[in-house]
Amino acid sequence: MKTIRLNIVILLLFLIPGVTMAGIVKGKYTKEKKINKSFSVNSTAGLTVSNKYGNIYITTWDEDKTAIDVVVTVSGNDEDEVNKRLNSIDVDFNATAALVNAKTLIGNFKGKRISMEINYTIKIPKRGTLGLANQYGGIMLGKINGGVNINCQYGSLDIEELNAENNNIDIQYCSTSKIGYIKAGNFKAQYSNINIAKTGKLILNADYTPFRVGIAEDINYKVDYGDIKIDSGDKINGASNYTVVRVGRVSNVINLTSNYGDISITNLEKSAKNVAINTSYGSASVKYDADATFDFEFYLDYAGLSGKDGLKFTEKTEKNTSSHYKGYYRSTGGTRIYIKSEYGGITLRKGE
Repeated sequence: MKTIRLNIVILLLFLIPGVTMAGIVKGKYTKEKKINKSFSVNSTAGLTVSNKYGNIYITTWDEDKTAIDVVVTVSGNDEDEVNKRLNSIDVDFNATAALVNAKTLIGNFKGKRISMEINYTIKIPKRGTLGLANQYGGIMLGKINGGVNINCQYGSLDIEELNAENNNIDIQYCSTSKIGYIKAGNFKAQYSNINIAKTGKLILNADYTPFRVGIAEDINYKVDYGDIKIDSGDKINGASNYTVVRVGRVSNVINLTSNYGDISITNLEKSAKNVAINTSYGSASVKYDADATFDFEFYLDYAGLSGKDGLKFTEKTEKNTSSHYKGYYRSTGGTRIYIKSEYGGITLRKGE
């Protein structure tokens, strides 16, 4: 079956009227104001920030303080309008020892051709938690040890590490989102692009979003209209529609369901315990270790099986439009491989 390639380029961001991304468009006059606040808090204090038209930068430090620096920049060709717009922007703070809230306030303004940017630079205690909402700007985080809740629209993520087990991320129209490491959490994405270097236990729901994971210890995904690449995984469970799924190394368990998209595994290690693939209108390709042993069972409707060399069949049924194969490779009792393919095909390839 012809491979379905879904190379998604996110253009919707530039087609939505009235959307202004973070970043100053220089006019004749550019002015800024700075807002600085510092609060004494508990070592596990939370922080919530609600912002628009700018970036949020957050790192941790050893102090039991939350320090917030905000820079508001406005630019335009009319000096009076620039001043009015600058004066209409403020930040509302509400703080206790357990929680600090910061919210950007943008007053009504009827001027034209004014560019603005509101950037937060924040330090929190090392065990602090975060609740962040940002529109038309990015969220940049260092190593965060407390739980994180993020909502980002029309921006981007650049995160070093999320080391807690209760992380929740929801992004929309974020063209580039990078995470170095996430220990555990839930990730929801629409019309975005995700790159995660390493994940512990992750639940991912995505629409119209290609994503790549370097190393996945335990991932469960549901993706429609995307492109999935996982370089290495221990436990992988997923369901997808209209999506190409490419998996490199599998060391333990993989269970995939796909409609209208190809699935490929390029390095099924002999340590793997179970492979289960159900695919419709897409092919399934598995490259296995030549020294492996495995039991297999294949069901095919309007599809064919390639790579039979070396397989020992204990059951074989071949009809006009369907076929069933059962048997083993080298010896029984190894990896269990089950594949069902409708209107696609199964290809087995022996590694070196």
